[in-house]
Amino acid sequence: MSWVIATMKVQAGKEAEFESIMNALVDQVRSLEPNVLHYELTKNKRDASEYVMLEHYASDDDFKAHVKAPHFQEAFPKFMACLEGNPDAKTLIAAG
Repeated sequence: MSWVIATMKVQAGKEAEFESIMNALVDQVRSLEPNVLHYELTKNKRDASEYVMLEHYASDDDFKAHVKAPHFQEAFPKFMACLEGNPDAKTLIAAG
């Protein structure tokens, strides 16, 4: 199993557009990718421009398949255009 935690800073005024793109992606991932165990967009309570994606994959191969999926490839340039910079992504594996 693997996890990804991606923190993203959204440009001022682009929060609604970003949420629309990401929520549509979340719905697609949940319905089309059974080996994505958890895929959730969250928002910082203290900083409305900071979002965090919480992702849990059955395997590293499932993560690789996710980033190659057509729905992700379509959404990627759209959500990246809303960000101030690149996401700060951390990939985690089970410790034991």
